[in-house]
Amino acid sequence: MVIPPIQSFYQKEPPASSAFSQTSTLQGSPEANLAGTNREPLTETWKPQGTYQRVNISQLQPGRGKVRFMGRIVNICPAKPDHQPRALSSLPSGFHFMVVKDDTGVVAVKLLGTQSDLPNLHLGKLVTVWTGFVAEYSTAAVIQVPFVSMIIPVHPGPVSQSCIKFHQDEKNSKEMGLCRIPLEYDTSSASSQMPGLMSLKAFLKGTHANEKRKDDTLTRVLVCVSSVGPRKTIKTNNEPGTLELVEVHVCDETNHCVLKLWSGQIISARTWTAGHTILLITNPKFCPRKRVNENPRLGIALNSIVDVDPNFPDAHWLRRMAEAQTKRERIYIPFPIGIWDVEDAINGPNRVLYTLADVDERVREDPKAVFTGKLNVLILGASICESQRQNKLCCFECCNFPLYSNQSSATCKNCHKDCELTINPRVIGPIADETGCVAPGKLVWSDRAWSELLRGGRGVCLDDNHDERQQTDGEIKTESSPSKDVSDPTIKDEEDHGADCAVPQPHQYIWKDLIKVDPVSLKDLEARLLYSRGTLTFGWSAKVKRLCVLGVEW
Repeated sequence: MVIPPIQSFYQKEPPASSAFSQTSTLQGSPEANLAGTNREPLTETWKPQGTYQRVNISQLQPGRGKVRFMGRIVNICPAKPDHQPRALSSLPSGFHFMVVKDDTGVVAVKLLGTQSDLPNLHLGKLVTVWTGFVAEYSTAAVIQVPFVSMIIPVHPGPVSQSCIKFHQDEKNSKEMGLCRIPLEYDTSSASSQMPGLMSLKAFLKGTHANEKRKDDTLTRVLVCVSSVGPRKTIKTNNEPGTLELVEVHVCDETNHCVLKLWSGQIISARTWTAGHTILLITNPKFCPRKRVNENPRLGIALNSIVDVDPNFPDAHWLRRMAEAQTKRERIYIPFPIGIWDVEDAINGPNRVLYTLADVDERVREDPKAVFTGKLNVLILGASICESQRQNKLCCFECCNFPLYSNQSSATCKNCHKDCELTINPRVIGPIADETGCVAPGKLVWSDRAWSELLRGGRGVCLDDNHDERQQTDGEIKTESSPSKDVSDPTIKDEEDHGADCAVPQPHQYIWKDLIKVDPVSLKDLEARLLYSRGTLTFGWSAKVKRLCVLGVEW
C-alpha cells in the first residue's frame, strides 16, 4: 500500500488574479504569518473554492458548511499587537473582534488581520463574509453581546475557506439600504414600537445601560449626531501609555450629551454627518458625572450594538427634526454662487417689483421655482452696537458650532482650525413691507449687498460730515472720501451708478471696515439705518430656501 505524501493534501496557490483588491502574496514563515508582522491578509488573492450558499445570519447553524452572508459592523474591537484588552485576553494576538448584524440576527466574527486593516473597520460598514465553519459562542465568554450565539473565525488567504469583503462607495447604490432594519422591530405593522427605546433625558437620569430592565428588554437610545470633536490624546493612570479620544455631541428631542469614542472606535466618526447621521445604540454605556458642573455621558461598551442610520420611522422622524432644527438655528449660510445672473437681476430690463406676500405666494405655488426680483422694504431694527458689545459682530459655523468674534478671523475651539468670519446677519433687525415681515438673521446677504447697505446713500448711512472722523482709522467711507483705491479696476466712476449710490467694490473687503469703526460711529450708523427704506434685489432658489439679497439700492 502506497501512502501519499502529506503535500498532496494541500492545494497549490492559484495564479495571481485579484478577487477584491490589489494582489499580494503570502510572505514570511508560518510563525511570522500568525504573528501578523509581515502580511496583509485582506489584500491577498482569494478565489472561492466550490459553492457557498447565501443565507441570513438567523439561518446560520454551528458546524461545517460553506455559507456566505452580508451584514453591517455594529461593534468593533481592533487587534492590538503589543497587548490585548483584558476582556479579549482569550483571543490570540493579531485578531480583530467584530459584531456583524443583518435584518435577522447578529453574529461575532474573529478576523485575522493587521493594523493596516483599521481604515475598513468602522461602525456601519457593509461586509460580506464567506466561511466554511461556524462555531458556538461560549456562554462563559467575558463579552456577552446581546443576540450573539455563534462566532465565525475568518482567516483570509489564497487557500483559505473563509474571507471577508468590505464594500466601498455605497453612496447612490443599491447597497445603501441593506441591513439597516433594527432587531426586534416589527416591520409588518406601521404602528409598531421599538422595544426598550427610551428618550435620552430619561436615560441620563439614572438608567443603567448595561443592565436589563424588569421586563427583560434591552435599553436602547436613538440619537442624532450634532457635531464631531477633534481627536485628543489622554494619558492613562494605571498603565504607561496614551489613549485617543473623540467626543461626539449627540441629541434627541429631549436632551443632548457627549458620546465618547476611544481608540479603535474613532475611525467610525469620520463618516458621520452632523445633523444627519442617526445612531441607535443598544446597551449604551452610562458614564456618570465626575464633577458637579459636568453632565453624564454616553459610551459604547464591548457588549453594545450600534446601528448607524437605521431604517424605521422613529429614525426618519428624528432626522427630519434635526435637519429642521439645524436649519432654523443656523447662524451662517454661505451665499450661493452661480444660481442667478446678479448683474441682470440688478440692472437688467426684466426687473419685477414684488411684495413679501407675492414672494410667499409664488414659492408656495411652485416650490422649485428659481427667480429674482426687487423688494421695497423698511428696516425696523438694527443691533450693531449690541453685537459689538457681545463680541458677535462677525460669525461663522465650524464643527456645527457657532463661532463669534469682533474680528474677521477666529480659531475654532473644537477643531482648532483658523476660520474666516463674515458679518453677522443679525446686526440687521426685522425687515418689513406693507404685506409681511422677515425675522432677523433669515436673509442671506452677498458681499455686494453688505457693501451697498453699509456704505449706502449719502443721506442714509454716512454723510459728508463724517468724512473727517472716518479717516482716522480706516473706517467705513462713502464714495466722496478721497482715500478710494483708484488702482482697483473693479471700482467704477460715480456716474455709472448714479448720484445717490455708493461704490461697493471690492465687495469682499468693504464690510471688514465695520470692525474698525469706533463705537460712536457705529451708534450713528445704526441710527441712520433704523427705519430707513431701501430696495433689495433678491433671489430665490429651492436649494437655499431663503431669500438671498443680491444688492441694495437707496
